[in-house]
Amino acid sequence: MTTKAVIIVPSQGKHASMFKDVAKSLNRKVYAKKAIIVETTVRDVLGVLVVGLYKLDGKVFTWAEVSNLSTVLTISHGGLCDGPNLASEEGGYQPWGSTSCDGTLSSEGEKFWNSIGNVLKSGGKIVLIGCSMGSGSYGQSVANAAKRATYASDGLFAAADEATTLKHVKAIEKGLAIRPMKRFNPETT
Repeated sequence: MTTKAVIIVPSQGKHASMFKDVAKSLNRKVYAKKAIIVETTVRDVLGVLVVGLYKLDGKVFTWAEVSNLSTVLTISHGGLCDGPNLASEEGGYQPWGSTSCDGTLSSEGEKFWNSIGNVLKSGGKIVLIGCSMGSGSYGQSVANAAKRATYASDGLFAAADEATTLKHVKAIEKGLAIRPMKRFNPETT
């Protein structure tokens, strides 16, 4: 099976099971069962947030397993500056966030999104499903780090609602961004 997409969801926290259900629906209805759904675990190891990625069968997921993806999505709560909240109400862990809401990603965020850009095919995209990740500089920062188009909401977004998420992701897969989603293209320097 050729993998088309990777969908990242939190394994813990508020609405985690709902985010996983939405990911399963996307896999069936948008990606023809050619997506890998990955759950995150976040641990604090001596003051450093360590993210573990696990497939739904419990096996460890590594980015070396995939290449030439069309889409990488996150489905979670989100924040204006911090990006995907991988453990909502469990410490608010957002290891791929911004350091001070000034558009600069944390070093972990820069490395992560750059590595995502490397597994996406030319024309591949990142979709950040959740509230407000496109209202500040976060969406643009992700696009710049990954060197790929990034879609994110500039307001509230019902990420745990299947119908809402399906409507938006189907449009994005056709190259359209329906409000509140916005497209961010990488800036060239």
